[in-house]
Amino acid sequence: MKAILTDEQALVYNSFEDQTISIATIHKGEVMDLGKVIRKKKKVWVEIALPGEQKGYIAGDTKIFAVRKAQLTSNTANLVDTPSKLAANVKTFTRGTILTISGVEKNDEGSWFKATDEAGVSGYVISDAKMKVVPESSRSGANRNMITGLIFIIVGIALAVMNGQSQQASGMVYIAYAVIFFGLLQGGQGVVEYLRVRKNTNPAKK
Repeated sequence: MKAILTDEQALVYNSFEDQTISIATIHKGEVMDLGKVIRKKKKVWVEIALPGEQKGYIAGDTKIFAVRKAQLTSNTANLVDTPSKLAANVKTFTRGTILTISGVEKNDEGSWFKATDEAGVSGYVISDAKMKVVPESSRSGANRNMITGLIFIIVGIALAVMNGQSQQASGMVYIAYAVIFFGLLQGGQGVVEYLRVRKNTNPAKK
């Protein structure tokens, strides 16, 4: 999961067990990949990966905003250039538009999401706009779906073989086919997710 630092700055340490020397300083607005959360001696540390694959740890009380993809469920929503109801309209989105939400700003007029559409156009959308979070694709999730699908396929084939060897026909054969079909769907979903993650990780060179 990606996140953006909302604190002015944060120190990155090579080890959560040694905070004598920091290996990097990240500043407000910088993007990081979040890893595992570690609790040690009543303190919380978060593993992060910075651009260039440099890894380290930041304090658990560091203020960050998790970057999420969201789908607009309102009929329309306006993207404006500044977080204000008087701001110039940059673009109007329709229901189903996918946005990357990378921050939130609050003022006297309400809360505003910092948003970017798939064409790379950025601005602010008022939080009154209705959205739903789009599940994030991951390599581990894709592998899990493929393995689960394979297990169902194997179980379905085993049930079909056992039913075929039985001298009395039964409804088990239909159950076996249903299990195999479900396994194919689950595995296919995993393959599609894996290809999507691979494409996002290694974009084609132009």
